[in-house]
Amino acid sequence: MANGHANQRYTPQEVAQAILESYGILAEAARRLGCSRMAVYNYIRRYATCRAALAEAREIVGDRAEGRLFRAIAEGEPWAIQFYLSRQCRDRGYGDRLAIEGDPARPLRIVLRWDDGTPVDATPAEGGES
Repeated sequence: MANGHANQRYTPQEVAQAILESYGILAEAARRLGCSRMAVYNYIRRYATCRAALAEAREIVGDRAEGRLFRAIAEGEPWAIQFYLSRQCRDRGYGDRLAIEGDPARPLRIVLRWDDGTPVDATPAEGGES
């Protein structure tokens, strides 16, 4: 009981290896070890080796996913192109969110314009909702 964990079934290295082999999916690591997810979480909390293995596994999966994404972009896959532009090229006007910046103490004025530049009349029609 020198380390305070007398009932420890696995070495931190064994848990770290299971985490790496399961690509950071902790339920899978627990299944490989024959223990509960909570046991794996406890090893991660206690041991730097296990935390490092989890971080490394997630980096590996992220790198693989990026590689597949870039391959799909190179092959002209519209979903991949749209995804990349909406996340990485917001400064160029791509994106799926509208950011409004300014002084929150001042009123916001929004002017909508048609493609030809003429303003859109946003005044509700008589009897319409306001």
